[in-house]
Amino acid sequence: MGSSRYIKITRRKLRNNVTPFEQKLWNILRRKQFMGLKFRCQYSINNLIVDFFCPEKKIIIEVDGDTHAECETQIRDERLSELAKTYDLRIIRFANRDISQNIDGCLQILREFIENKTSTNIQPQEQK
Repeated sequence: MGSSRYIKITRRKLRNNVTPFEQKLWNILRRKQFMGLKFRCQYSINNLIVDFFCPEKKIIIEVDGDTHAECETQIRDERLSELAKTYDLRIIRFANRDISQNIDGCLQILREFIENKTSTNIQPQEQK
């Protein structure tokens, strides 16, 4: 399951089947449109595939859907947190709902996260 060929095929499938929420965010992040930074979509780091990754700032962006509370997803998130600690990466998470209803707020939070270089991983609170 962890072979590089399997990961490559899985990344390709994920890129071809992104959620509408991931696509909405990707349309803003791609081609250095956001803060002039290069982001990668469905990028693999040690056999874990993340939604978006900015190598320059060492930031992982995860878009969490309705299945996020499931046990398998929680185990993956724990593995991702350990990976982030190992490689000094930072993680920020956005809920589908937040991207759908308040993309500008999500981008502002992301901008502040990048500029402040906070070392803690954050998950934005629901915008009202």
